[in-house]
Amino acid sequence: MGITILAFALSVALAAPFSASTSAIFSSPEKNDFTLSDIYAQIANDRAVRKLDDRIAILDIGHGGREEIAEMLEILTLCGPSAIGLDVNFEEARENDNRLLNAISNAPELVLPLGVTAIGNSFKISDKPFFYDSIKNPSYGVINLTTLSGKGNIREFTVNFPMANGEESPSFVTALLGKIAPDIKDELLRRGRRNEISAYHSREYNIYDLNDLLEAPEKFTDKVVLIGALDDASDMHATPINSYMPGVMIHAHALSTALDRDWYISLPKWADYLIAFVLCFLIILATVGIRNGIRGLLVRILQVILAYAAVRIVYSLFIDNHVICNFSTTLLMIAFGLFAVDIWNGIASLINLTSRQIKSLKNKKNKNLTCENLF
Repeated sequence: MGITILAFALSVALAAPFSASTSAIFSSPEKNDFTLSDIYAQIANDRAVRKLDDRIAILDIGHGGREEIAEMLEILTLCGPSAIGLDVNFEEARENDNRLLNAISNAPELVLPLGVTAIGNSFKISDKPFFYDSIKNPSYGVINLTTLSGKGNIREFTVNFPMANGEESPSFVTALLGKIAPDIKDELLRRGRRNEISAYHSREYNIYDLNDLLEAPEKFTDKVVLIGALDDASDMHATPINSYMPGVMIHAHALSTALDRDWYISLPKWADYLIAFVLCFLIILATVGIRNGIRGLLVRILQVILAYAAVRIVYSLFIDNHVICNFSTTLLMIAFGLFAVDIWNGIASLINLTSRQIKSLKNKKNKNLTCENLF
């Protein structure tokens, strides 16, 4: 048990460099923000298995201006989409905005973006379109993306943003769900989580431009149409599967996750610690218990089997059951179990050697003492 505790201490001390080195091996976009689930997402995304989500159509505005966007909305109004998410913020009014304003006023089931800024544990609106207080027809959703740090991977989407005035503003995804799937939105709210994990792997979308809209408008009937720029450098973000994913594409993945009810759960950290202790204890027990000459080989084989089983089980839980297990401590303790045994034995040998040396010095000193000194 003492050796197992030592292995745990080593794994905790080495956790940070392990994470950084692993992220470098797998080309993680943000090396200071890395989890093992990112590896699983990358592996799953590289599979031949792909899923086309034809419920969502992405309409790329490219370098088009307000006239082109207004034309898109006018045509979409005639196509009968189930909802439209316009991921473009018109902060300043310009000349000849009448066409755009009319198109926005007449667009069915339209959701427009808002940007917010954190104030402690709440938020305030910081980016809004110039017509925010004048046009009441569209709904609004907050487009801020959830990260663990300012430049971290975007793994989650926010459900609702608590505002400084005590109210809550729905995220872009939650607002769209309110248009197309109120039952799923209600389920999302009942879960009571501020953030939900997005599933990025093995999913694709149809991407169109204005010409496609003009030539085949029927492709947008009964679809959720997300409008945004796919080549805007200022709107590129790191995700577990891609270092530069457009914001509108991130919203698409989050919306697909919600529509599929792919709710993820994360196992608590203590589960990783418990499994790590048990597996490492088995390795150390085998090291101490096996006495024959092939002990080293058997223990190494046991290490490989346990490490493979841990990785395979966690991968299966993530992909098939939507369970996220951060088994970094488990893998480290499996790897450093024998190292802990060597350190333990080395310390024990050093203590025994020191004890023998002290005893030898005492005996030598006693031999040089006279009878009068001894008694």
